Amino acid sequence: MGRLLQAQGAEAPEVQAEFLRALESDSSHREALGALEGMARAANLPSDLVQLLEMRASVATEAAEQVPLLREIADLYRGPLGNAAAGLPALEKLTALVPDDLEVREAYGQVLISVGRVEEGEGLLESLIEGLMQKRQMKAVARLRGTLGLAAEARGDVAKALAHLEAAQQLDASSPRVAVALGRLAESAGDLQKAFKYYRNLLLLSFDEGAAGITKPEVYLALARLHLAEGETSKARGMVDRGLGVAPNHPDLKQLSEALKRAS
Repeated sequence: MGRLLQAQGAEAPEVQAEFLRALESDSSHREALGALEGMARAANLPSDLVQLLEMRASVATEAAEQVPLLREIADLYRGPLGNAAAGLPALEKLTALVPDDLEVREAYGQVLISVGRVEEGEGLLESLIEGLMQKRQMKAVARLRGTLGLAAEARGDVAKALAHLEAAQQLDASSPRVAVALGRLAESAGDLQKAFKYYRNLLLLSFDEGAAGITKPEVYLALARLHLAEGETSKARGMVDRGLGVAPNHPDLKQLSEALKRAS
């Protein structure tokens, strides 16, 4: 009936209601699940989509069908839905189904740490690092060291964070998220020269601002504030001007620019 309504050009709510009635009668109704999934994708409704994928995964019997469903479920929870912990069951099942999948195991370790199962998550990531080092995949080792360092920083373990992040930096100096974290930690520790070094290095890199956790204008802002802390007003003004050249309407840069003008 739902397909017939679609073919007749019925409104989406009417079609959806018909497919939902089919699911009430049979929760494994594949045609209804598939149709509702398509509607959720078209409407960009990740919360509806993940529920439908979970229903499909619960009735799937073959690993070849389960794996892509579980992978997307975990990705939705970690991404658009912002609830990585809710995706933990999917990652646990995935890890059992594809135990050699590095991406899955890495994601599983990250989520374990984020939900407070720190020792278990760190142990998993350390075991991955050991295997990668044996294969001489040092860029991947650096990425995982960075992940461990950021997790340690988030829970306030500065010593462990520095150990991991500095190891990551030595292996791969091109990682912006590691440079940002090291700059932040150096600034917090009052080591302004070291903070200068890390933030300046960021200006030489092209990076995904979302993944790095900082934008280029924010790098200029950080450098400007460091120059001010050193009493270097002219250099601070130069950083602000460069930042405004990239983002003319950045509120913090504009505010600092006005403050510097008033002070001059």
